[in-house]
Amino acid sequence: MMVVCSAPVCGALCFAVVQATCSLDGRVRIYESTDVMNLSVWPLVEEFEASKKDCFAVSWNPNPFDPPMLAVGSQSSVKVWEYHHKYQKWQSVVELDGFGDIIHDVAWAPNMGRTYHLIATASKDGFVRIHKISSAANKTPSAVQVSQLHPMPIDLSPHPLIPACVPACPRTCIRV
Repeated sequence: MMVVCSAPVCGALCFAVVQATCSLDGRVRIYESTDVMNLSVWPLVEEFEASKKDCFAVSWNPNPFDPPMLAVGSQSSVKVWEYHHKYQKWQSVVELDGFGDIIHDVAWAPNMGRTYHLIATASKDGFVRIHKISSAANKTPSAVQVSQLHPMPIDLSPHPLIPACVPACPRTCIRV
């Protein structure tokens, strides 16, 4: 199984169309369209090992003023990866834990002027968790603080007023 998440990434790659995938081999692969008018060619531009085990979810940081960042969900943790231009590679900056089971999905909240990041995770244990990630003014990985807001149980029972045939809302992440 492979998870595909696409988003325009700014910074050094501004106006590029970039997709990140994670797969059962624990690797994240990043592809960039060479021609935004012809989206049939997607060469591999980066690849790194995000987990020793399977990866199930990936989400881009939507803030165009931050360096490119990804949240990658695996068996029982979520790692936040940042692209460091100085070293020309992706580095893990923080690990979110406290999950009871496999991570099914990860979503990075839009910044909306906040000085911190919010990352939502959904896991097989039936909880959605919202993680608040704050960093000091110097933005060094060692200065990152993570706090978990109250976990919320997920009600997976179908709602009686919503017919089962209603199509889901379009998403930028696709499970293949």
